[in-house]
Amino acid sequence: MVENICSKCNEKIGLGREKLPLMNKKGEELLFCSKCYQELSKEEKLQLEPLKNIKGAGAFTGLAFGVVGAIGYADSQNESIMNPIKQFNLTLPEINTYAIMNFNRHFLFCDNTLKSGIMGRMGKQLKKEKLNDLAKQHFLKDYDSLERKEQKKVKKEFKNVLKQNMKKNKHLKNFKIFLEKEGF
Repeated sequence: MVENICSKCNEKIGLGREKLPLMNKKGEELLFCSKCYQELSKEEKLQLEPLKNIKGAGAFTGLAFGVVGAIGYADSQNESIMNPIKQFNLTLPEINTYAIMNFNRHFLFCDNTLKSGIMGRMGKQLKKEKLNDLAKQHFLKDYDSLERKEQKKVKKEFKNVLKQNMKKNKHLKNFKIFLEKEGF
C-alpha cells in the first residue's frame, strides 16, 4: 500500500483526510494535506496546478473522488457551471485563477455547490466587464453611465455575442467534456 505523505509538513495523510495532488512549474508532483493546502498563499497556489490523468484506484484518491463527483452532479448545477464557460469561452486556467484569487481554492478541488457559486460570481463579473467594453467601444462611456436607449443597444449587442459563443461551444454539453477538452 502506498503511503501518502504531505509535501509540506512531511506527515502521513490518513485515509479519512483530504489529499490534494498538485504539480509545480518544474513538473514535480506534490501532495498536500488540507491543512497545509489552506496555509499556502494565493501566489503559491497560482504556481501549482491539479494533476492531470490520474490512474489507479490507490493513487491520490482525494482527486479521483473529486473528479468523479464533479462529473456526476445534477443537471441544474451542470447548467449553472457550464453556461459561463460557454458564454465567455473560458479555459480551466482562467477559472482556476479566479477561484484561487476569490475563493482561495483550485476549481477542481471545490465541491459542486462551490463550483456553481464560483461560476455564477465569475459570470456576473465578466458580464459587467463585457458590457463596459462594448459601451466604451460605441459610446466612450461605462455601461452604467449610458442613457437607457444607449444601454439597450449595448445589451442587444452583448446578447448577440453570447449567442454566438453559445453556438460555437455547443459541443460542451457537460463538465466532463469540458475537462477532456482541457486535457484532463
